[in-house]
Amino acid sequence: MHIFLDESGTFGAIGSGQSSISVQGALVLASHRLPKLLKNYTRLRANLPKRKGEVKGSLLDEAQVAAVIGLLRRNEGIFCASMIDTGEHTVEEVEKHRQDCVQALAANLTNGHPEELRANITDLQRRMGTFSPQLYCQMVVVLDLLHRVLEETILYHCQRHPKELAGFHWVVDAKAKGLITDWEDWWANTLVVWLQAISLRRPANM
Repeated sequence: MHIFLDESGTFGAIGSGQSSISVQGALVLASHRLPKLLKNYTRLRANLPKRKGEVKGSLLDEAQVAAVIGLLRRNEGIFCASMIDTGEHTVEEVEKHRQDCVQALAANLTNGHPEELRANITDLQRRMGTFSPQLYCQMVVVLDLLHRVLEETILYHCQRHPKELAGFHWVVDAKAKGLITDWEDWWANTLVVWLQAISLRRPANM
């Protein structure tokens, strides 16, 4: 299956007291349906409004949105989303949550672990402490989303198209063209650890 990740919103306005909703979304498409779907979408895309050559959902009218959703529905597209209203959280709350997670990274380390591993964890902790509150909030939302994606799509396809579970192809909208930012490298390297922790707290329905 193919999973396309993108976000909407700035994850800013923390502590403003004013509603500021940001969303991380994942569009999951069955790989065996992708060629036909892309062919049909290419025809549909020609008549959709664009900004700098990119179709923007905010520019679409109701009929155009319905046409895109209809195409995805006919091809068994699954959309998952996680969101946060950063205006409802204070800077202090976000920072406490971050520091708790920083400490959690090394919670089970002992002197018996290799020095290289302990040094790597220390570096991950240091880097985590340098990210802006916006990037930290986005990271938390991304992890919640990925846990949801794995749970819902595995359950769906194991009953309909089991062969789709043979490969997960992740397509992430990068923050910078042609390079991986420090934040993207960090969460890519800690992703499995966080997802394991989430699965212990919220076991998937399997």
